[in-house]
Amino acid sequence: MKRLVILWIGCLFLAISCTSQKESKRLDEIESVINANADSVLNLLAEMEIPTETENLARYHMLTAWVKYRRYDTDFDIEALEYAYNILKNSKSDHRRAQILYIHAAITEQLKLGDEEKYAIDYFSAAKAVEHTGDHVLAAQIYQRISNAMNMRKMFQESLFWGEKYRAEAAKSGDTREEVVALLQLAMAHCWHSDSICEANHDLASGYNESIALTHEALQIALKTNDPDAMMRAYDKLSTFHSRKQNPDSALHYAIIADSLIYVVESQKPTRLKRSHVTLADAYRKVGTAMRAEYEKTHDPALLKQIQELGQKAMEIVKNDLRNDLQNAQKVSAAQLGYLINKNVLKDVDQSLLYMQQYNMLKDSLDREKQNAKVLSAPIRIEKQEVEATLDKTRHWLWWTIAIFFIVTLCGSSITVLISRRNRRELIRMQDELNEALLAAQEAKAAPAPVEPIVAPETQIVAVDYEKPIVIEGQTNESLSVLPIDLLCITSEGNYIKIAYLDHKSTSYATKLLRTTMKQIDTQLLPYTDIVRCHRAFLVNLNHVRHVTTSSAGLSLLLDSADIVIPVSRSHLGSIKSALKKQKNR
Repeated sequence: MKRLVILWIGCLFLAISCTSQKESKRLDEIESVINANADSVLNLLAEMEIPTETENLARYHMLTAWVKYRRYDTDFDIEALEYAYNILKNSKSDHRRAQILYIHAAITEQLKLGDEEKYAIDYFSAAKAVEHTGDHVLAAQIYQRISNAMNMRKMFQESLFWGEKYRAEAAKSGDTREEVVALLQLAMAHCWHSDSICEANHDLASGYNESIALTHEALQIALKTNDPDAMMRAYDKLSTFHSRKQNPDSALHYAIIADSLIYVVESQKPTRLKRSHVTLADAYRKVGTAMRAEYEKTHDPALLKQIQELGQKAMEIVKNDLRNDLQNAQKVSAAQLGYLINKNVLKDVDQSLLYMQQYNMLKDSLDREKQNAKVLSAPIRIEKQEVEATLDKTRHWLWWTIAIFFIVTLCGSSITVLISRRNRRELIRMQDELNEALLAAQEAKAAPAPVEPIVAPETQIVAVDYEKPIVIEGQTNESLSVLPIDLLCITSEGNYIKIAYLDHKSTSYATKLLRTTMKQIDTQLLPYTDIVRCHRAFLVNLNHVRHVTTSSAGLSLLLDSADIVIPVSRSHLGSIKSALKKQKNR
């Protein structure tokens, strides 16, 4: 039964995983064509089943909002957009994060659902995230929004900076229309920047050269691709810039071309909103102004008639373009253009409207300065938030590291103490065993010797004569002759051995250094069972061992003839016990 349950759960997880991968793949396919055909994408999303996995559902809502935004729709599902925003803004994918930050900021700004500071933070965060994605189309869109926002807030230096980035990304994207729009927007940023400089210098005719050069570059691209919409935009901008540069004839020339292309574009895109003809009206007014100055000198009736015709055309354009606008806007525009027909029109305009207009402009300027301060400080706040998040993460891992270190240290200390106690008990046990064996051997030596049994000659063991001296020879001509009972211990010291033995001429013991190895000495003393190896560097005579003791280093043998301490290794405990047993039985 348990196996069936486990198998069923495994199949369920596998099915969920396959479904999630299928949904993700489908969303990737839809996203790949979102910039090409927004209507088709909306149909594909409507036909698709709503995803079940959290991130895929967030992407579904994001793409739905995105395609509606590209189609200039206004009926957004704000709750679904906020859901996608809350899920994807913390995504590990820079691409997903850049997408949702850009879409959320663009839509909420369009619907005016937030403040300038929130929009700026989202836009700048999206710009930072998109840098690592390689998606030039998305990067161009984000940079365009930021550049536009900077222009609207009259932060022209910042607008030029982001406009250059927009132009570079648009060129990398391979979309010629996007590249044209980027060039025109950059030209407009240069134009507004020139406005601020030229107005300060009172020299309007000296600016706009950079704007005209960029617009001509955009026009060449539009002509190569035969794009009427791009050409119309370029001619319209050229008319604007020449008008600002005080070239009314050139401004009128380009305005007429742009106005003729408007109808071509609108015939190809019937759903597109009607474009304004203000550029043409402005060109008529500028030409009329130049002709008016000439008329003041000559008073030529034919020239006056041309001026009146130009003024009438400008008035008709303004009326057509502003017929759905407020009445005050119509009065201002009529007053701006009407003097070409009759200067007395100005007397019919309510002067209070002009004063109110000046007041509103000043108030808007002050409000804009406050908002600009928030916008410009947004990247700093983003960096601060990222640094704080990094510090929080570092602190989190630091606390965990410290906690793990203390836990490991505590466990290690506990294990070390347990092992130390166990080793201590083991040493004490071995000490007791050796002391008992040593005591038994000493008691056996003190007891009277038993009667030796008669054995057959062929089985009799030849006994070692302990009364005969042992001659220990070195590799040189030196040697030492000592009785077995007088030998205390032998210690290895490099290529030499040090022999400690009893010196009956004094109360102490003597030592002798010989050049030889412990292996040769061990072989030579093998018949003497009382002399055993207790350590790799020590041989000891058990007849002189008084007591076995323990220390931090392990077991040690304390000799009775002199206060010599000999270490004992565990590997030689068996040989020591065997030798003490032989002493007991001898």
